[in-house]
Amino acid sequence: MTENASSDETQLTTICGTPTYVAPEVLLETGYDEKVDTWAVGVILYVMLCGFPPFQALDGNQTELFTQILAGHFNFPSPSWDNTSASVRALILCLVDIDRDTRLTARQLFENVWVQNLADVSSENEMMAQLAIDTKIGAYNRMEETEGEYLYYSRRTSMDELSECGHGGSQDGEFVFRRSYS
Repeated sequence: MTENASSDETQLTTICGTPTYVAPEVLLETGYDEKVDTWAVGVILYVMLCGFPPFQALDGNQTELFTQILAGHFNFPSPSWDNTSASVRALILCLVDIDRDTRLTARQLFENVWVQNLADVSSENEMMAQLAIDTKIGAYNRMEETEGEYLYYSRRTSMDELSECGHGGSQDGEFVFRRSYS
């Protein structure tokens, strides 16, 4: 997380970060503080819980992505969010808040009820999570060569790779890994 930079005298202005996770104030170049990190934590938590980010653009269109981030509009689509609690959704809304004055601080994040309850994970829930992981790995291992010969991984363009004017830039890089069958 960034150093404590909450006063106006210590606002940071360097454009940096990964586009999908960057806070609106970085894009607006109005100066930013440590709350850009809690924004990113909110985006990461969203991705961890459903597998995709709250802000997405077709074909790597950075302008569209940044427009979505600046508007701050996202949702919790079904069925991806059907089994998540209202408290974690509320937490994400408080982290991915375009108003940095009302966005949670790191201290408030750690004091949040949902975060505090993370320590109370039951062994039953741990076993269920492990079973889900094992099931996905098993399904992957049983794939026929014709069903999934290639797996594609996307590398997002970083903010420093984007052009300074208009935040245009290169498309997402694509890496292809050949699945080995043994």
